Amino acid sequence: MAPRAQTTPLVDAMRRLARTIEWRWHTPGHKGRAPQGADFLAWEMDWTEVGALADPEGPWAQAERKAAERFGSRRSWFSVQGATLPVLVAILAAFAPGSRVAVDRYAHRSVLSALILAGLFPKWLYPRWAPGGVPVPAAPNWEALAAETDGLVLTRPTYEGIALPRAALEAAILAYHRRGKPVVVDEAHGAHWWGRQGFPTSALAQGADLVVHGPHKTEPALTQTGVLHWQGQHVDGDRIEAWWRRLATSSPSYLLLASLDHWLARWSEVGRAWEALAARAGDEWRRLEARGHQVWQLRAAEAGWEVDPAKLTLLGPGLRWRERLAPRHQAEKADPGSITFILAPHVPTGRLMAALGALFPEPPPAWTGEGWPEPPVRMAPREATEGPSRWVALDRAVGQVAAEALVPYPPGVPLVCPGEEITPEVVAWATAYQQAGTVAGMRAGAVRVVESRTPGPRLSPDAALR
Repeated sequence: MAPRAQTTPLVDAMRRLARTIEWRWHTPGHKGRAPQGADFLAWEMDWTEVGALADPEGPWAQAERKAAERFGSRRSWFSVQGATLPVLVAILAAFAPGSRVAVDRYAHRSVLSALILAGLFPKWLYPRWAPGGVPVPAAPNWEALAAETDGLVLTRPTYEGIALPRAALEAAILAYHRRGKPVVVDEAHGAHWWGRQGFPTSALAQGADLVVHGPHKTEPALTQTGVLHWQGQHVDGDRIEAWWRRLATSSPSYLLLASLDHWLARWSEVGRAWEALAARAGDEWRRLEARGHQVWQLRAAEAGWEVDPAKLTLLGPGLRWRERLAPRHQAEKADPGSITFILAPHVPTGRLMAALGALFPEPPPAWTGEGWPEPPVRMAPREATEGPSRWVALDRAVGQVAAEALVPYPPGVPLVCPGEEITPEVVAWATAYQQAGTVAGMRAGAVRVVESRTPGPRLSPDAALR
């Protein structure tokens, strides 16, 4: 029998997308356009540790030192495992096993993975909700929170580019630092902020101990690049380095590393373009509002939040709008109540604005956030994930302890996390979300629960740790 012809389904699919989608308003930040001078990205440049590249104090280390100088950090590490590796390392290095840590509920899934690996006990900071189901950052009493927890993990900004105001971020960091406790900030979507006018203040400038950046999300860097920055005296640098060695791949892609090096080299040039984008964002938001649209960034800015002008969110029937815009325009995120685009300074926005202006403005569905589940804690996340578990139908899971997170996408805020009880509210929300989107953690209508455990009395985090 003749051998089958060799096929390349992944390559073919990627080429089809490149031919079909003309305008990319999503990650990665390069938008499918090679940055000027980036002709080094070719097969012949895919190296391993040979020659000068094998020197631990050679070009790679030099490039990381350049990054530390650029961002004013004590040290910066380059990741070829996206922002996930920096998030894992930051949390594992900052907190001892069993620590009780205040954490944003809408954190990236890598944060939950770190909580499990480190054996930490989260005190969740639930977001507030705006019309259309858009989350607004939590703003608790930072002094009280710092007194009862061992550290803070913030996600900044939200997916829509909304960040705690500078004064609130400063208050949070100072509250923890006065007690000698660390602050970790996942700023993966804010790599383009540092030192640039018109953008939210970076947590690095505010003194956070460990800050994660994901350059590929908004900057001209290849997908799967990330950076971890360390400063201050509240986290041991040797612990960071030790965890980095344990978790980082031993076969890094030098193409990805090179794209980070190139990104830093063009920082000033690209920065001027970013500032120009920020300067015209407000006018574009107001033009869309004049056509009847509801621009979330404009409304959030008027309410006092810091807003990333690289994000554009319209409140309304996002799923229907996404279908109207396809295939020429690809959004970053769409859900029943909104649609979000990621802009870039090297991609003109005129075509997008014209396409959005042609959409029929509609109000978002009513959403107050009331009733968002806050399930009771039964055990630490690590305990729930490591023990025996079984799959049960969602409608029969009430009263069981979750062994895996259930996360509706979007908005990406967990309905239930490992170690929490599955309540009737969780089941109702998961059932409703399946009609509009995807609920990660489910399999054929079933959820994974802790085996042979009947819920006991509801535990406070302190009691559960004991």
